[in-house]
Amino acid sequence: MLVMLLVLSVAMLTVVPFALAAGLGADPVVRQRLSAFAIVFTVLGGIEIWLLARARRRLGVVSSSWLRRGWWPDTR
Repeated sequence: MLVMLLVLSVAMLTVVPFALAAGLGADPVVRQRLSAFAIVFTVLGGIEIWLLARARRRLGVVSSSWLRRGWWPDTR
């Protein structure tokens, strides 16, 4: 789920350069909204990266005692 949200945040951030290249940044109201849009999705992406890194450190590697031997061919 966090990976999907991270991909969504990155996809949303890729909209900003295209909007600026299309000339939408010339309008001061649109430029302000694009800035807020970029800030929000940058913060969300940072939070998602932090949560993924924290979960990776907490979960670690699964030991073989937790695996059911019949499900994994290399543990038989």
